[in-house]
Amino acid sequence: MITSYLKVGIALGCLLVASYQDYKTREIEDYVWIVLGLIGGILTGIELFLLENVSLVIVVIVSFFIASGLGLILYRFGLVGGADAKALMALGIVLPYYPLIKIKPVFPVYPTFVVSIFENSVLLSASMVLYYFVKNLLLVIRGEKLFSDKIPVVRRVILMLTCSKYDIYNTDWTKVFPVEFVDFSVNPPRKVYSFIHDVSTDIDTKSLVRGYEEGYLERKIWGTAGLPMIIFFTLGLVVSLLLGDLVLATIGVLV
Repeated sequence: MITSYLKVGIALGCLLVASYQDYKTREIEDYVWIVLGLIGGILTGIELFLLENVSLVIVVIVSFFIASGLGLILYRFGLVGGADAKALMALGIVLPYYPLIKIKPVFPVYPTFVVSIFENSVLLSASMVLYYFVKNLLLVIRGEKLFSDKIPVVRRVILMLTCSKYDIYNTDWTKVFPVEFVDFSVNPPRKVYSFIHDVSTDIDTKSLVRGYEEGYLERKIWGTAGLPMIIFFTLGLVVSLLLGDLVLATIGVLV
């Protein structure tokens, strides 16, 4: 249906605009989601009216509640930003089921298509593990010392796969989350590691500088880049349209 082609075009267009904004500033203008949700929602309504399919109406309702619930829960626990949650909600309205287009995916997708988009997005974001491993391995080959204190092997592996070294003074801490920092609330202060970050919380850069100046931290500390999740949502949508749900495909092979 022409409405489905329009919805796919609007979804990709808005996500590309959002991806650019997310990459450049880590902030996305609200008009992107207003356009996506409003126009996409109207097109979905027109589609349902023309099809007169009660089953699809139920899918749309379920899709919206799943997308909204998932977005709100992830945002509540600080795992994604507000824009990521809005993107999920909008996609739940615009593409609640696989669009009625001539292109068919290679692998199956969920009846609530937004779930497949989300799963593929998370799977693609895991590619950052390979990026960090290669980056840190090159640092080791060049002779750079990555670990200055006694750290358990398991923690070293986690750091190698999920983080990299960032200069305290020359890093944009709005785009990078420090994994090691100093807890000045205890006496004496001590260096701690934390792999969980609330993406809506500002980084206390003064504390990092103080930690370095007082000898608790090195000039370069472990940190992890704040993932521009919208970019992965965009890639996840493309993969879902062309290939299908990679998680379902993997399960199908293993079972």
